Amino acid sequence: FPGKPTESVQPVQTEVGTVEMHTLSYSNADIALILGYSEYPEVFIRVRPADSLLTNARKGAVSNVHGKLVLEKPIQYGTFPGREIHIRVPGRAGLLRARYYLVGNRLCQMIVAGPDSVALGGVGNRFLDSFRLKEGAGDFPTERLLKALGYTYELNENRQYRLVINFDDGRSQVIMVTPTMTLFDSRSAYDVWSGIMTYQGTLSPEVADSLLVRNGEVDIGSYQSLPVEEGKLLVFSSKVTGEQTREGFRNLLLKVASEADEMEKHLTGEDEY
Repeated sequence: FPGKPTESVQPVQTEVGTVEMHTLSYSNADIALILGYSEYPEVFIRVRPADSLLTNARKGAVSNVHGKLVLEKPIQYGTFPGREIHIRVPGRAGLLRARYYLVGNRLCQMIVAGPDSVALGGVGNRFLDSFRLKEGAGDFPTERLLKALGYTYELNENRQYRLVINFDDGRSQVIMVTPTMTLFDSRSAYDVWSGIMTYQGTLSPEVADSLLVRNGEVDIGSYQSLPVEEGKLLVFSSKVTGEQTREGFRNLLLKVASEADEMEKHLTGEDEY
């Protein structure tokens, strides 16, 4: 920026609900410069093609200024896909030139608006070409969280994070973390669950009753059954929002793992999961 930018955070309506747009902006008599980003729920980005998100960004930019799109081309920053667009705004001289990049679950944008000689010239090029990312900037929120906690994980074909919790007695428990969204306000959330045993048909009345009683005793989740190829998988599951602190999330993982491991030991005597 040629001078000190103004920082702002504004709510923006999107197809997944309201997200926050973080921006730094600077303007003078000749030019306006904007750098910004917005974060989307991880599960939404994981299942949505990048091209579709970038197209929606272009549509929003053109609509916001009631302009006319005069150029659009795909671009890339490292492995991250992007789009550059040029817009003419009726009643205003000059050009609005923007670049968008999809970086993990963040949609980043850089905008230059001013006379053609400025927007397409040295000032505009220097600003747009100054875009840089810190190491790990492309990680999704779940990846950043698990790395910060020191966990090694694998991402499976169902976009679930698989990690193993080891206990002091030599036993271990596999934990699955699935990014999701809250139902009413589309905030990031996580389903955290751990397997206990597979079974066919229905659980015995004794086991079903004991699980029902235990569901009333625990305060972090519940016992559920999931369909699998072998029949059904009994799991202990919990759900938390993305606002959970690191230590809060670590404690949740340990509690889910411990609860599932104790029940597996009680019901099967094995350490399969």
